[in-house]
Amino acid sequence: PMLASPGTLDGLDAGEWAFEGKWDGIRVIAEVSGGELRMTSRAGNDKTGDYAQLGWLADSLEDHEVVLDGEVVAFDERGVANFGLLQQGNEPHFLAFDVLYLDGVSLLRKKSTDRRRVLEALAAKVDGLDVPPQLHGSAQEALDESRGKGWEGVVARRRESVYLPGKR
Repeated sequence: PMLASPGTLDGLDAGEWAFEGKWDGIRVIAEVSGGELRMTSRAGNDKTGDYAQLGWLADSLEDHEVVLDGEVVAFDERGVANFGLLQQGNEPHFLAFDVLYLDGVSLLRKKSTDRRRVLEALAAKVDGLDVPPQLHGSAQEALDESRGKGWEGVVARRRESVYLPGKR
């Protein structure tokens, strides 16, 4: 998975970069194949049993073979992701922010914007597949919006970038 590296938003042109919220949860790769869900951590550890409540994803996606990159989060009463609540066993939610493989096609070499389009089209057809919205405007506006929602910050993705496992 691509790991986010800390940095400033100086000079990030919104034409070249897409912004989204940074979520306070556990990064996972979710794979659905043959109607079975498997979730693994960045380190490759099996997390499927930890988040058994997300098993419904396998049913929702049973018509597809898909690999999603995302975050397992728990929300507080304000709708803000809270890592502590996740640790305490509050209901987990899966937020998908990238799609790496879909129905026989690897998307790893596709541009970030193209993968995003595929992900949004998939989410439109699949009940409950949650894709966080991208933040609009400049880097600073995105950061202000994120802070206003109580999020951790923003993640910037280069619109043209391919998916590079293990790269920041």
